[in-house]
Amino acid sequence: MNKPSVTGLINQQHETHRLENLFHKQVGSAYYLPDYGLDWDFFQTQEVEIPVGSFLSYLNQKAMLQGIVVLDQAFEVADFTLIIRSRLLSEEATLSRGI
Repeated sequence: MNKPSVTGLINQQHETHRLENLFHKQVGSAYYLPDYGLDWDFFQTQEVEIPVGSFLSYLNQKAMLQGIVVLDQAFEVADFTLIIRSRLLSEEATLSRGI
């Protein structure tokens, strides 16, 4: 008998987990891999508004550096939450983070 997943991603593929981990890590938070993750502090403390398309390009660049191939992305903002739907080379992933 399977236990329910805390994140809802237990039955999804390996690439989705890798992208989710990259998405939720702050650069410099992992001692053993200081360049891993996204620089959330930069995006959340800017006085100028950074377009979502620029953020998606940054996310794609960081994903490619980790060997995660993103084929297509779509986004929406709902209730102060950025929801990104990504189609990876092998599967689909949905990421969200409060803004």
